[in-house]
Amino acid sequence: MSDIEILSGGTKVFLSGEHRFSRDSLLLADFVNIKKNSSLLDIGAGCGIVSLALWDRGFSGETLALEIDPEACALAERAAAENGFSSYRAQKEDLRNFKPQYKFDCAVCNPPYFKAGAGTLSKSEARRAARSESLCGIADIALCARRSLKEGGSLFLCYRPERLAYLICELEAGGFAAKRLRLVRHSREEEPWLALLEARPGGGEGLKIMQDLID
Repeated sequence: MSDIEILSGGTKVFLSGEHRFSRDSLLLADFVNIKKNSSLLDIGAGCGIVSLALWDRGFSGETLALEIDPEACALAERAAAENGFSSYRAQKEDLRNFKPQYKFDCAVCNPPYFKAGAGTLSKSEARRAARSESLCGIADIALCARRSLKEGGSLFLCYRPERLAYLICELEAGGFAAKRLRLVRHSREEEPWLALLEARPGGGEGLKIMQDLID
């Protein structure tokens, strides 16, 4: 049996014990700069939360959600149907094997934050895949996005600030340039707990650092 979360605009998100979402996905959706009718690739979509949060604020473009877990795919597809998000399609596929049939304007990803084997490992395979690089890493995500984006397209990610240098290096190795960065803090006195980054394939130098978000 699935649970239901209602977003601020009334959009329904379906969850299970294995597939939930946290605040970072909503902050990533808020950070994404996308036109209403642009095409979107949601990489490692889980229950579809990032795309659904964009839909909740008015986005309605052609969307393909890549997700390796069949239960998560089913949750995302159910939510899209329930909300009338007719231009949404979830595809069960390993992102490392994805070969796009057309190019996208934007890609989004809330990637695993931790190295494979680091920290306390969940007994749940789905949660391990979501939290650690046991199935894929930033290099794999960059490769998937690079072959999927149009010229001038953007990749939006969230990540742990303490691994930000690693993230940018891996993206640069994959042909991306970091273009826009925003750090998120719980208060002005605390260290940032989240980094939001926009990168573009083949982009030149020039990184815009936005004012920190207090959340």
